[in-house]
Amino acid sequence: MRAVIVDDHPSIIEHVHKVIVEDLGYEVVGIAINGMQAIEMILHTKPDFIVLDLYLPGVGGFKVAEAIQYMDRPPWILAFSGHCDDYTVFQVGRYKIIGFLNKPMAVHDALKKAVASVAQGIPYFSEAFLATKAALHKNPKSFDKVLTNREQTILQMCGDLLTDKEI
Repeated sequence: MRAVIVDDHPSIIEHVHKVIVEDLGYEVVGIAINGMQAIEMILHTKPDFIVLDLYLPGVGGFKVAEAIQYMDRPPWILAFSGHCDDYTVFQVGRYKIIGFLNKPMAVHDALKKAVASVAQGIPYFSEAFLATKAALHKNPKSFDKVLTNREQTILQMCGDLLTDKEI
């Protein structure tokens, strides 16, 4: 199994790298610290899976997921974030990310289990993610049920601080 790690925190990169290489025996074929670097690296190395921080400076993790979804065989994605809100849960589903682990909950054993699952194409979602997702689906006024797909896309573009002309 070949992996790419995408995060802007050296200590997290080191921890994830150790789990992937030493604990699971997989190969890390690249490390990116921002979204643009990640997209280029993923398209070039064609890893089996990526561990992706969703909230990167500049081009964020969701843009990375969007950019690679058209590859012949896109890698499985384990999203890794300190945010676990309605927006994050919705976007994870939108980009068919098959795993999510909260950074505060990323203790060694949980990270190892999440990476091992996603590397094999098996979905893995933290309890906090599943609880947020369940609450989102119970709320009939949640934004993914009120807005059309096009409206959601425009809202995302506004959130990405694009100009009216760019939108």
